[in-house]
Amino acid sequence: MGKKSKKKGGAANKAARKEKLQERREQQLDQLDQNSDDGGNTELVDNRRDREYFVGDRVWFKNDFCDGENPNTYRGIVYSVNRDFLKIKPLQALIDGGDYTEIIPTKTKPPDKTYVFPDFCDMTLRFDIGDKVICKADDWIPATVSYRWPIFELEEQNFPLPSAAVDLVPHYKCNKLFDDGYPSVAAPYDNNDCIQSRPSTFRFKVGDSVTINSMKARGNTAAAANHLRRNAEWTDGKIILADVCEEGLDYAVYECSFKVAAKKYSCFINDDYDEHIALVDADPRKRLFDAIEQDCSRHHLIYLTSHFNIDITAFRDLVMTKAIEFASYNALTWLQHDCGIDVRRVKDKAGNKFLHMIANSPFASRFIRKVGGNSYLREGRDDVTLDIIEFGNLPMKDLNNDGE
Repeated sequence: MGKKSKKKGGAANKAARKEKLQERREQQLDQLDQNSDDGGNTELVDNRRDREYFVGDRVWFKNDFCDGENPNTYRGIVYSVNRDFLKIKPLQALIDGGDYTEIIPTKTKPPDKTYVFPDFCDMTLRFDIGDKVICKADDWIPATVSYRWPIFELEEQNFPLPSAAVDLVPHYKCNKLFDDGYPSVAAPYDNNDCIQSRPSTFRFKVGDSVTINSMKARGNTAAAANHLRRNAEWTDGKIILADVCEEGLDYAVYECSFKVAAKKYSCFINDDYDEHIALVDADPRKRLFDAIEQDCSRHHLIYLTSHFNIDITAFRDLVMTKAIEFASYNALTWLQHDCGIDVRRVKDKAGNKFLHMIANSPFASRFIRKVGGNSYLREGRDDVTLDIIEFGNLPMKDLNNDGE
């Protein structure tokens, strides 16, 4: 009887604990719901963002010894955890082979002088301090990179400290070419939607006769924009300016003039790619190879081959070699779906399949980003994607002739 009564009591206690746990979960959910609707209740936000740290965690931190021009002095690894304090070894200490560490409290936040938050960011960035770039604000603004990983912008702009990989961490701070009262602009992410390299060389020069993609050009006036939209897909014109930097205007690679009847208009070209602009008398095959090198869209490759009646069967090996050399996701997709070439079965003399060959390309990262981005395409979209995996034949597990 004693054992039975103990078992009953244990079951009752278990049920009571389960009920309390459920109540606690419901309270937490209610609190999160209130947080999403509270319109700025910072107390709830701070409570939600509290997290536990462990030895080996990567973190960002701030204290009096941080050098704003060297992110390695305020980025580090947790070496030990002592209640509400972390001992952090800065990356600069690891680089220097030093033994120094920093003690940072975990419960502080701006405007306190010291604070810490988790680091989920990549270790590398595309641009260095001093690089000329264009940054997206309301317009594309020419600028120069002045800081990398300027995490102190979070405090200055009154943003919450990040606690998850999706939270914003500024990647760059750049000095504008034109000071409009706000001398700098921040790039929250290191992608082409936020920051791009400002060209230092140009495919064409002032005075060249070119053909312009009417749907991708920007009219200098409303009338010019209307004529471009009413024109054929491509419009002939002349380059009148390169590296267009004017205060108050979007940056442009070229400004071009074009005629409608006897009247002259002008437009801006955003990108120096064949899909946007080409020489009027350019050789069609050269345009095709240029487009592959530049990873122009599949639709543009279809346009070139159909408009100029290019039969790639006569030089398909050259086209395939070019697509793999420049790791062109769009060209490989076009070859697979529109030219009837199964790129998954292509091999070089050493037995490397196309993924092995792309891995050796200096443009491999571009291909990987495209594969990753297209893996999230929503169902029902009309985009065609590259088929990498073949049933019963996983290219990621293929070995070349050397067993690699």
